[in-house]
Amino acid sequence: MKYPEFIDLITKYDIICFKETKTDNCDHLSLPDYTFKMKNRLSLSNRRSGGLIIFYKDKISKYVRLIENESNFVMWINISSQYTKLDDDVILGSVYIPPENTRYSSSDSFREIENDILEYSSRYKYVCLAGDFNSRTSIDLDHVSNEHNDFDDILIESSIFEENSLHISDNLTCPTTRENMDKTKNNYGNLLLDLCRYTGVYIVNGRIGDNITGKLTSKNAATVDYFLATPDLLNIISNSDVLHFSNLFSDAHCPLDISININTTT
Repeated sequence: MKYPEFIDLITKYDIICFKETKTDNCDHLSLPDYTFKMKNRLSLSNRRSGGLIIFYKDKISKYVRLIENESNFVMWINISSQYTKLDDDVILGSVYIPPENTRYSSSDSFREIENDILEYSSRYKYVCLAGDFNSRTSIDLDHVSNEHNDFDDILIESSIFEENSLHISDNLTCPTTRENMDKTKNNYGNLLLDLCRYTGVYIVNGRIGDNITGKLTSKNAATVDYFLATPDLLNIISNSDVLHFSNLFSDAHCPLDISININTTT
């Protein structure tokens, strides 16, 4: 709060998701004009790690509801259609998955998130996730190709893709393929791609707006942070971007910037 640059950045947004916050239940946080919800890895710990916090502006607080779930890897909120004026609520998941081969890594992390997505996307049209997945996916497909689909009975293939592009609006299209400056792939990358193919969510990075080039999200020349969305939510994303890295905000990660059209304004 002592840094004007920090205040200038976050006050531009209605909703802000912080990852790996290293907080516990004894921490008291305050940000003027914002309400927050937190999910800590441990209630009280001498060794702090992980953690998720979502801030949202007071003006929309009565329209935002925390969704209780058991996973420590994702925190969900419901944003009411009474505020957005959309035809359904928006479900937003804030994600932090610890790097593989660390003491906090878990083979269950992607399965737990996958189960949540399947549950919420069966009831809501607009489901999205944002965060640090520690997954490097290169430019591999995040959906099942119609040309090489041997899993029709298992995997969900959205009809949103037509020929070489999916139509977002009359003046904006999103390619079926995506760009990514990070050409490396790791095991977590394969798990994230499998999650997308099975649940029907798509990686926004490298597809829309100012991030159509697939900018790196880490100063370590990697893309590990993603915004994922169901097809209906893809239709209302007006821009996505990766902001410049700053030591003030993170040890390695760049902020992700997403704009969504609601209530006839952005």
